[in-house]
Amino acid sequence: MKTVEIFCIGTELLSFNKTDTNSLWLAEKLESMGFCVIAKHIVKDDVNLLQRLIRQELHNTDIIITIGGLGPTQDDVTCQAVCQAINKELVFTENIWESIQQRFMQRKRSLPDITKVQAYIPEGSDYFLNKVGSAPGTWTSYQNNIIIMLPGPPLEMIPMCENDVLPKLEQLIEEPKPARLYYGTAGLPESLVEEKLFPFYQKFNELQVTLLASPGQVDIYILIINENASIRETLIQEVDKEIMLILKDYIYTRTEKSLEEVAGELLTRHKKTLAIAESCTGGLLGNRITNISGSSEYFERGIISYSNESKIELLNVPAFLINTYGAVSKEVALAMAEGIKINAHVDIGLAITGIAGPSGSTPEKPVGTVHLALAAEEDTLHQHHIFLGNRAQIKYASTQFALNMLRKYLIGIK
Repeated sequence: MKTVEIFCIGTELLSFNKTDTNSLWLAEKLESMGFCVIAKHIVKDDVNLLQRLIRQELHNTDIIITIGGLGPTQDDVTCQAVCQAINKELVFTENIWESIQQRFMQRKRSLPDITKVQAYIPEGSDYFLNKVGSAPGTWTSYQNNIIIMLPGPPLEMIPMCENDVLPKLEQLIEEPKPARLYYGTAGLPESLVEEKLFPFYQKFNELQVTLLASPGQVDIYILIINENASIRETLIQEVDKEIMLILKDYIYTRTEKSLEEVAGELLTRHKKTLAIAESCTGGLLGNRITNISGSSEYFERGIISYSNESKIELLNVPAFLINTYGAVSKEVALAMAEGIKINAHVDIGLAITGIAGPSGSTPEKPVGTVHLALAAEEDTLHQHHIFLGNRAQIKYASTQFALNMLRKYLIGIK
């Protein structure tokens, strides 16, 4: 397998409030194609530091991919650093300059003179025109290595990768291409997924298995490499059968669909309509549901009943339930779900109430306490969770478990 190292470039990426997501997306794509991502570097905008690191890692990997630092300002030093690392000159490319000019004309914006620097690329390089922004991508061969430079904004980097870079990289993959299996699970923490998979690890100890955990979800990636096509196909079937046997009720997708997309497909298939009532998640659940095109076919409405008064007025939650059990309780969650179902005249009502923190907790109800409820014609369901993490993580986990609760109900798992 060819190895890849990713360089994420930008001083801001080293600050506490900035998260790099580009490399996560790219690494997943590369691994799925059969490349081995062996390292990721986050590097400040320092031309000397960057060129030294690139020159050093050229001895350790087949492909280096840089992301960011291709703008026209003084701190955009990626092109300069790459050229210094491999002793190449920066050369002006007329086609790139024309493309940049056209982009600005289409937007009816004036073109700063400084932008012309983006038309300079390492000599002998192939390039990818930027159809969203101005900075091009480049592909530079150097001895036995390849250096690829990509723009930093995800809206520019992702389409360039999908349309230009990944198809070209695919041509480098040697036959037979490795098989990759994916399983998206919901409702189990990573530790329990790992525990359930222990017999699988013993049976298939030669496979490369990767678990990626996020709030309310654990993704399982399995890479199968075998030169014998027949053996590889048999192994794929055996692995799939074993994973499904171990984690069947928790696997919601094998095609990397989101949980809201899967839930929407199930609602459509079963011809069910949905309305939701949210308290602590503040509309996040409704946002996820309506992010799916066509959701208007099954999603009727969403109510953000943040205050106690709104729960009473909009969802008909009896005041005595709130006074007796508190707004964050099984009783109130069930009443919210039933109230939204009745008021919206839908098949299913789904409700969330909880304490996202960092304030509002009590000894009996710590931060992360969340009650979920589902009301349908033939059944009512309830779940109580105590989620860990900060406010945003608790809110997201709440919506993830609510969607999974809906999914399980629609396929008959309680």
